[in-house]
Amino acid sequence: MARNNYRKSIKKLNLKTFEADYKVMIIWQIETMNVAGANKLLKILEEPPEKTLFLLISENSERILKTILSRTQLIKVPKIEKLDIEKKLKETFDFEKEEIDDIIHLSNGNYQKALELIENKEDNKILLDLFTNLMRFSYSKKIIEITEWVNEIAKIGREKQKQFLDYALRLIRENFILNIAKEEKKLIFLTKEEKNFSERFCTFININNVFAINKELNEKLNLMRNFSFLIK
Repeated sequence: MARNNYRKSIKKLNLKTFEADYKVMIIWQIETMNVAGANKLLKILEEPPEKTLFLLISENSERILKTILSRTQLIKVPKIEKLDIEKKLKETFDFEKEEIDDIIHLSNGNYQKALELIENKEDNKILLDLFTNLMRFSYSKKIIEITEWVNEIAKIGREKQKQFLDYALRLIRENFILNIAKEEKKLIFLTKEEKNFSERFCTFININNVFAINKELNEKLNLMRNFSFLIK
């Protein structure tokens, strides 16, 4: 939660209600909040205004900071049935069955995720190109190409860079699973294009390097998130 958002939230919570007895604040993706933001939120949670409810929405409760999680009541919302997502997608979009099946599998019971996959289809292709180029240049130790790659990603902006790090984390995880459990298709969440690349690439992601790569990417992502908070 950025400083400006925090001030706005406090101001809104201090306003009087006219149509209902309670005020409700919804905080989306609480697991992405950094320590500085969490400390500000804790002040509101510990001393909330009268008749105020907080709904903290998260896709992964294990990533929520313990100081926040300890002050909440956890309610798990079940995934949407695949048949229900399939029905809605068929009503809304004119896609081939194979494409719908891929979206349903990748969304893993999350309709919002299904919509994001459709909306960000072109962006995902760009991210895949960035990832594959980085892996190939790094493996071949092509210093000039790596330097050009760095210059290219420096131009796309901070939000896109964070998006790439998130994407890279996912592909590393999926390729590791593909390497050690190729038969377990239900555990693997890759698009058709990603599968084509990963069938060859997955053998390079193994028990000897996956944790180190994951750590490096996570550290860079957390640094960018914390830096984003500081400059707001």
